[in-house]
Amino acid sequence: MKTLARTPKNDTRNGWEPPTCDRQDIFGARTPKAGSSKRRRVDSADPMAFEVKGKLDEITASISDLKLPLVTALQKEVDDRRNERNEHNMIVENKKEELGKCQNERASRAKEHGIIVTELTKLGADIAADEKAANEELAEIPPPTRKFIFPMPNTLQDLYRERFEANIQPQRQRHEHLGAKKRTASDMLQSVEQVCTTRQEEVEQAENEMRVIEEGVKKAYMRKEFVAMMERHLEDHKAFLLRFEGDDWEKQFDKRGGKM
Repeated sequence: MKTLARTPKNDTRNGWEPPTCDRQDIFGARTPKAGSSKRRRVDSADPMAFEVKGKLDEITASISDLKLPLVTALQKEVDDRRNERNEHNMIVENKKEELGKCQNERASRAKEHGIIVTELTKLGADIAADEKAANEELAEIPPPTRKFIFPMPNTLQDLYRERFEANIQPQRQRHEHLGAKKRTASDMLQSVEQVCTTRQEEVEQAENEMRVIEEGVKKAYMRKEFVAMMERHLEDHKAFLLRFEGDDWEKQFDKRGGKM
């Protein structure tokens, strides 16, 4: 059985100490051990190693180089764009109102046309039924059995036909009148439909123009807010530098608790 190794009882035990290298944290920085008189070396962070005032001057110069217009001028542009939108919105509403009137007229014309077509169809069917019945009755009338020296001006069939035509004549005239009325109604309906199509296209065009105007309003707002933001940046830069002016800047800064 092996015995556990013993700690040497010599100067090696008395002189043993933990490693003297600094501890390394998760960020890779080495921290001296407690009680060490070694001064911690602080490395400057390269990404943050810049001169603040120089950076602010550089940003200020870059903003100035943009030669941005005044906020007041841009506000006027916003107001003009909004007025344009309001005016065009009235145009769109008027176009929609005209389209609505045209659609109502088209519905009325279509209803009138439908009534005429229904009446014309029914009357035509009635006339056809009467003619069929008359032809069937004519077929049942026997021809004359006696011959006369002088020919008869009208046979029984002729008399029946004349009587039938006289009775049905008002229906035929009514049918002809309805046919002409249907053609007129069809022409008027087609004309109204063409007008409605034109009105619909005008509404769509006006709505497309409204979308362009809305985009113009948005861009005007964005330009104004961008310039206002740049002006706020310049004011913030000036205020930032003023906090560090004077002999008591540090006291004033500490009084605020380090808040800017």
